[in-house]
Amino acid sequence: MQPRLVADAPGVRLHHLQDTTFQLPRGFAFFELRTPTVMASPEAAILSELYSGLLADSLLDDTAEASAAGLFAGVSVDSKGFTLSASGYDERLPQLAATVASQLKTFPLKTLDFDRRRASLLDALANLEQRQPVS
Repeated sequence: MQPRLVADAPGVRLHHLQDTTFQLPRGFAFFELRTPTVMASPEAAILSELYSGLLADSLLDDTAEASAAGLFAGVSVDSKGFTLSASGYDERLPQLAATVASQLKTFPLKTLDFDRRRASLLDALANLEQRQPVS
């Protein structure tokens, strides 16, 4: 069974699918922030990945209690831009989505977190250079 499209407007698409198995009031929200600048250059791609990782780390810290209550948040980056997600029991989902959205510009950036995330990215890039080509 596929979700039913209930609203389709510029910049917004809303789908609905009732849980017929467990009858749980769960919701999922995905916010796509599309921009060609995330992959405009190798530098932009690395900075986008770094930002996404730092934001994800911050969300983990800020939503730890929420996850214990069945609410989850995340962020990812791909060639189209950033995707923010929030899921869980729908009575608290708007509050969680607002927290995720507010973190975009205001999450605290700590030097230690930045250095750790930067080192992780550098290691990943170094490992890519060591991989054997696929034939």
